Amino acid sequence: GAAPRLRGALGQGAPAWFWRHAREVGRAAGDPVLAVEAGLRLAAAGEPFPASGDARTRDRDPVPWADVLRAELRDAAVAAATDRQLLTGDDFGWIDEAGRLAASDPPRARALFAGMATTGATAGTREHARLQWVISMRESGLGRAATLLFPPGASDLSPDLARQLGAAAASAGQPDVAIGYWRSLPGPGGGEDRAWALTLAQAFVDTGEHDEAVRRLRPVAGVVPAADPGLIALAERMIDAGAAAQALALLEGRVAPAGLMRPLQLARARAAEAEGLLGRPDRPGRVYPSARGPILPPEAAFALAAAGFLAAAAAAPGPGDAAGLEARLRAARNLERAGSRAAARSEYEAVARQSREPGLRDLARRALSAY
Repeated sequence: GAAPRLRGALGQGAPAWFWRHAREVGRAAGDPVLAVEAGLRLAAAGEPFPASGDARTRDRDPVPWADVLRAELRDAAVAAATDRQLLTGDDFGWIDEAGRLAASDPPRARALFAGMATTGATAGTREHARLQWVISMRESGLGRAATLLFPPGASDLSPDLARQLGAAAASAGQPDVAIGYWRSLPGPGGGEDRAWALTLAQAFVDTGEHDEAVRRLRPVAGVVPAADPGLIALAERMIDAGAAAQALALLEGRVAPAGLMRPLQLARARAAEAEGLLGRPDRPGRVYPSARGPILPPEAAFALAAAGFLAAAAAAPGPGDAAGLEARLRAARNLERAGSRAAARSEYEAVARQSREPGLRDLARRALSAY
């Protein structure tokens, strides 16, 4: 029949019409696992319920997916347990079998975990099953559907479950939903890994809450080293969003080992340059909703930027290094903006003299023609 063939395609990507068909086949064939898995995939894709193609009924009194899926998951759990000859009340057997099936048959494993999440005899069993179900959903690209069944703010979410649900939402491209789970969680402690600290801060940046991102990362400076590429990338994203002040605050006071200082110096210099431009009346720049405005007078910001670019240039492997000369060129521009024209001219002359790149030489010479 069609149901076995459709079951074989459950782990593959498919358009919504395929999952609508699979759902109807599963229901008609008495295969609750197929029916609910297709429903989860429709919900994860943002399809409305009932998932018909009729525009007249699509938005009329929609039935919440969560209510439908909860009931269908209970039926799927019973069907999966019967198929695997598991006994009612044998919590260990259900959990063990679900773990065994996690790699080879994720939909059936999820059905068993969903069953234990509601019928497990102990709170520990129910919590473990919930966590495994959410992790499996996220790994299968069904994070959005998981958040429908356990929405942010639900009273029965443990910190571990909220953390995993936030990760599921983030993986589904829903940073605002992720923040709904994570906002009440304590920030990473000193012993927690840098990935979680950066993930938490990244979610706040994605939703425009740059001040909160800085606040969450400041207490764990030792967990996230200054040279961490993730930290530099986070600061760059804040600069691009117009939150240069927050990027400067994020990088403030951080020191990296000598051989790893250059990316940090460049990021700090770029943040200071952007902050100076945001403070100029003739170039207000893009002000992100959470930006607090300039934290430095423009001249001071440009001087700080020039110092950062010069420090990065000094770390270049040689005087003719293209990246180092580009940093000197940017330093010269910021020295001009800060009013230090003599120092700027000196840097332009050095770039024009040392650069083997025609483009850099031309830019330096063009700047010198104004002196």
